[in-house]
Amino acid sequence: MTTSSSSHRFVDLTGMRFGFLTVERRDGSKGPHAAWHCKCDCSATSRVTSQDLKRHHSTSCGCQARKLQAEKRVTHGHSRKDFNRPTYNSWLSMRTRVTNSKHDKFKYYGGRGITICERWNSFENFLADMGERPIGMTLDRKENSGNYEPGNCRWATQKEQCNNRRTNLGVSGIKGIYPYKGKFKARIQFRGDQVYLGTFDTIEAAADAINKLKETE
Repeated sequence: MTTSSSSHRFVDLTGMRFGFLTVERRDGSKGPHAAWHCKCDCSATSRVTSQDLKRHHSTSCGCQARKLQAEKRVTHGHSRKDFNRPTYNSWLSMRTRVTNSKHDKFKYYGGRGITICERWNSFENFLADMGERPIGMTLDRKENSGNYEPGNCRWATQKEQCNNRRTNLGVSGIKGIYPYKGKFKARIQFRGDQVYLGTFDTIEAAADAINKLKETE
């Protein structure tokens, strides 16, 4: 009785393509498996076994894995403590106001039915839709009774946001700014405390002081 050896038949992979790798020639063996000299699309070369090629365990010289890791570091770098992260902080503050019933502002957001679209549960999607937060601006909903979603949100200055308030916020027209002897005082609630920022010659200067403080949220 003759036993078939077809399962051990040598298959020449020269010229075949696996992902980003093109097999150029046979290059000895690695253990029980044939090894192949492969060239990656990035021009680097690597030595890969036929088993890893056929099972798609190796589809590049490693450049694609490094690229993916780099992209993740760039995207998620917004959440690092050593990163200047105003955009990430705006996203996080938005989520906290809407979803955390213990937050002091929840009653004005999640508590009155304001929601966040499913797409923006991911910071990456929020960043792609809104872009980086410009200096001196914060996240604002165009329609104050609307939800946090693309089309209803923008980066806005303190003066622009005052037009969207549900109630009259002060005689200056801007929350936290109060006329005082021909000048303007800036005082806001920040992280649970009343913070006095000083007295300024113009409303614009007082608003800038408030915006700079909010950028640290």
